[in-house]
Amino acid sequence: MPKITRWPTPYLLAVILLFFSPSFSPQTQAQELPAQDVVVLIDCSESMSPYLRSVGGIVSRFVDGARAGDSIACYRFSNYPVLIGSRNIRKQADKALLKSQVSQLVVAGNLTNYTPALEKGLSEIRGLSLKWPKNDRLLVLITDGRRNPSDPRTESGPLGELSRKFSNLKAGSNFAFQCFYIGTWPEGDLQSYLLSSHAHIAYWPADATWLNALTLADVRIMETEKVFGQIPNEPTQSTFSVSFYPRRPPKGLAMIEIGVQADFTKGTLDRFFDIQQRRFICQEQPWTERFNFETRGFGRGDYKGSLVFQPSDPQTVLLSPRLVSFSFSVAESLRVLTPLSLRFGPTGYRGEYAETLSISIVPGAIGFPDNPDAISVRADIDLPEGLQIDISPALKDKEIVVNITASRHQPLGRNTTGTYEGTIKLIPKEGWLLTETEIPLSVEVAQKGVNLKAVAFYLIIVAGGIAAVAVLLLATGGVRSAISDYLEHRTRPVGKLILMRDPTKGIVKNINLGRIAEAKRTKEVRVGTGERVESSFAKRVIKTDSLEVLIGYGEGIDVELPHSSLIDRLFRFSGLRAPDDVHTIVKVVTGPDEVIVNNQHRSGSVQLRHLDILKLGAFEFIYEAPRLLQQVVLYFLSGEVRQGWIIAWNVEAEGFHLLDRGKLPSRESFYVRFHELKAVAFVRDFDGELTKHLLSLRMPNSGHLVRLIFADQEEMTGYVFDAKNVSDKFYFFPDAMGPNVLFFVIEKHTLKEMKLLSEDHKGARLARQAFRPSLEGIRRLVKGETR
Repeated sequence: MPKITRWPTPYLLAVILLFFSPSFSPQTQAQELPAQDVVVLIDCSESMSPYLRSVGGIVSRFVDGARAGDSIACYRFSNYPVLIGSRNIRKQADKALLKSQVSQLVVAGNLTNYTPALEKGLSEIRGLSLKWPKNDRLLVLITDGRRNPSDPRTESGPLGELSRKFSNLKAGSNFAFQCFYIGTWPEGDLQSYLLSSHAHIAYWPADATWLNALTLADVRIMETEKVFGQIPNEPTQSTFSVSFYPRRPPKGLAMIEIGVQADFTKGTLDRFFDIQQRRFICQEQPWTERFNFETRGFGRGDYKGSLVFQPSDPQTVLLSPRLVSFSFSVAESLRVLTPLSLRFGPTGYRGEYAETLSISIVPGAIGFPDNPDAISVRADIDLPEGLQIDISPALKDKEIVVNITASRHQPLGRNTTGTYEGTIKLIPKEGWLLTETEIPLSVEVAQKGVNLKAVAFYLIIVAGGIAAVAVLLLATGGVRSAISDYLEHRTRPVGKLILMRDPTKGIVKNINLGRIAEAKRTKEVRVGTGERVESSFAKRVIKTDSLEVLIGYGEGIDVELPHSSLIDRLFRFSGLRAPDDVHTIVKVVTGPDEVIVNNQHRSGSVQLRHLDILKLGAFEFIYEAPRLLQQVVLYFLSGEVRQGWIIAWNVEAEGFHLLDRGKLPSRESFYVRFHELKAVAFVRDFDGELTKHLLSLRMPNSGHLVRLIFADQEEMTGYVFDAKNVSDKFYFFPDAMGPNVLFFVIEKHTLKEMKLLSEDHKGARLARQAFRPSLEGIRRLVKGETR
């Protein structure tokens, strides 16, 4: 699947997109725009007789501007519409034939009955949208609107019925409606219908000069939708960009204005949108405009609206589309940083016992509660008499630290041995949203607490009694639990540090923590003397228990960052295993106890979250954590390939939002429609650098074996659950692409053929069962359960 770049498919059209001037854009630019389907309705009633020759000339110039792949259908009407020409444009001869068909326009009757004509045109547009959903569609009505209201044959039905029947065809979604009206003002019912359908109206003879020169929409707006994502309810300023594509260089000075349409029930429009640049000049080459917006005073919720673009002079430049929808939600996120559940103990029956663990809460965006009481924290757990949980929140610089202390100040009963489980509940004040609201909590009660450091010390001193002491200690439930906890949760770090700022200008590269830690598991040992050791017994490879990666400047490190800002600085990266994930922890080993994550100064062990920005001295990295059921590679029909993380996934929906890996660190997301894609590949690692941490998820390797043959002749062999009743989008498991690709989601319409190589109903049933846990994990994304 080769990589090329193309402009995104537009979502809204408001004016003519059919007519293409051959002398304007090179072929490579023309291919970046979708094909266009146009239906022209020409009023050929008696009152139109003086204008038919000029109308024929306008339509002929439109045909000249068509590109290969476009389709044009022309109807004349008086009482009823009659097809006078229809062609799919493939070569120049098709244009010549169509021009000859429309050049001989003659009067067809003395009535002007535009309702049947509009119904015919709208029906054809709707059929084209189903046949070629990705194409642009244009309906052109040319009329003087003069009819005889006293003649019952003039109207077959009110225009209001058309509005209801074709309510989904209002100009906007890949559909434009253009009316060339001969006169000064449309009749009342026609005018009302055109306005309600968002049609663009040009007038003859007032706009005759402009219409005679018209061959193509001037400027196309490439954005279809702006998703600003989640913003806090505190004041926020940011920027966004909109791209423009001139299909014909504007003549002279042409200006575009921008405004906003929105109906917000909360907040105020002027406080949401504060555009500094409200008018800008059209350019002859594709260009991008940047705008500022500011939000303040909004309550939590989802908000939508539209950016409105229009020419300063309505007849100076044509725009398509005129509306670009936008959306955003308000819910300030407070990140709760805790690598594992809170586990206390084992605590003995007698003597003093007190143990403190902490939870850190940091802001996900600007603003922060001004006191620790903004977060209500309580322990929900039943403990035996004598044990208690104390909670003490404290406000630090841009951080709330909640200390959770389990203590015992009196002896416990003999029948209280065991593990007590509950939760720590976090309740924010109104207007704030926590990434975690419940954290598992457990307190273990054993007969005797164990000091592992003391045990290790005495094991070294009393070397001769190691075996006896080990047997004695392992017989104790508390030690077994401590060792089990250590082995279960301590692991190697995962993820990558993607270099964003490099003061060495090329010396330092991206850091794959998982690969480095994996490489440290083996060490080469040579036994012998001299420069060369020939004996096969003189060299052996042993495994080590190194579970950390050291990064800094100096000796004994795994990755060196050679810069003065890191002299005598050393950072240790280790891992903690959670039930469904591995967390990477960074801690300072030497130098000031300070780790800067997302411009926040942290001390102690700091958990890295996916796409956190980490500063190590003058270096800046973005941390990329593995996301097995979120990281995908998209193969577009155009040949473009993109990588990123799905934000929400529903294979039955029209599309999904993707966090674009190529747009980091801006975290820009965009909406992907399934019909634009050839396939979606779920992968373990974008770069194919696998580690054992990423190999825990196994994919089915059985089912119905098929060969997929795509329309571009590419072939793949693999397994499917159902080979005879394949849905529009289906899961596919390749049999020869290595362990990195987990599975594909294939768009059926992109296939030329699916060949069944062998049936295996039992294997397909077992494969579906094996895939069910992974499918449930993907479905959780739709419900927002992915952390």
